[in-house]
Amino acid sequence: MLFGGVIPVFFVAVLHFIEDFFVSFLNPLGPYYVERFQVSPRSVAVAISTISALSAVTQVFFGYFSDRIEKKWFYLFTVTVITSVASMFVGFAPSLLITVLTFAIIYLSNAAFHPMAASIAGEKGRVPLAFFTFAGSLGTAVGPIFVTSYVSKIGIEYLWIVGMVSLVLVVLAGRQLIGFRETPPERRRFHWESLKPLLAVWLAVAFRSFATSVLHIFGPMYTRELGLELTFGGLMLSTGLAVGTFTNFLGSKLSEKMSFKHLNALSFAGMGFFMLIFALSSSAKMLFMSFVMVDAFMFLTMSANVGFAQERLPGNRALASSISMGFSWATGNALNILYSSVLGENPSLALIIAAPLTLIAGIAGFFRWGKEVNAGGQV
Repeated sequence: MLFGGVIPVFFVAVLHFIEDFFVSFLNPLGPYYVERFQVSPRSVAVAISTISALSAVTQVFFGYFSDRIEKKWFYLFTVTVITSVASMFVGFAPSLLITVLTFAIIYLSNAAFHPMAASIAGEKGRVPLAFFTFAGSLGTAVGPIFVTSYVSKIGIEYLWIVGMVSLVLVVLAGRQLIGFRETPPERRRFHWESLKPLLAVWLAVAFRSFATSVLHIFGPMYTRELGLELTFGGLMLSTGLAVGTFTNFLGSKLSEKMSFKHLNALSFAGMGFFMLIFALSSSAKMLFMSFVMVDAFMFLTMSANVGFAQERLPGNRALASSISMGFSWATGNALNILYSSVLGENPSLALIIAAPLTLIAGIAGFFRWGKEVNAGGQV
């Protein structure tokens, strides 16, 4: 049930949509910032990857303490307010540095939100967790095409209006959460050895995040270099993420039938194959189709891997979520910082090399990932 428990998953999902909606602005605006601030693609790519990595790694910190916080509704409400307020200043940033600092605040509040919110959804089962993930994925899907169209037609200096509207929605959702009685979280002694079963999840999500980061940062830059409009990159990102919201549900159902390593191997194989097609294409139709297919396969394991992790650490669900999301994402983005510093000046080459690496990671993972995590949560 979506409304079971101390905090209704529906309203948490609304906040999740808002959080991921604003975080999704940065990647599609990459080409815009290259032109506006007259900087290299490498500078923007490294900046985006650095923000993502630093904010994602803090999820472990937030996840550890989230399991001990009693006023869950107030915590989620506060961090989402911070995101909405910070978004109002994006359009006024006069330099790349100020832009990075502004988005850093948005990303950090987003990092603070995810472990707690995913823990709440995960306690209700895989379907509520998939619904929660769907809401965030929907926000991530709508964001790119919205912000590129908004900036192109209205202007980035008026983006504060969007932040103001979101703040009103956050307050309305927050008012619904305040009335629900909360119970103290169950205290369980934490042992570092309990994290060992999460190693396979961490490795899988980390490299998936690396491949996704490469595609989502360099993909719009590559299409822009081919002479396509800024809005094409935004539409491409939004469509891919929109399709991913549905394959996310598919992956959640498949995780009940398939083992951890089989589902992830399928995801990596599809990602690598279609990323290679994207990197070698020049027609708008083929670029669009292959990009969307990469996201479709990427989302197969989005909520499934979080579910796998939470089942292995049921007494610390927020911490498990932070490792399978934030820490893994941070690792992937850290890899992309190094990758972008070397290949950032050539988006096409960066994509061509990343594609076979993704395929190799999937094959190696299938044979080398240790003990499997199955749908029943056994290792």
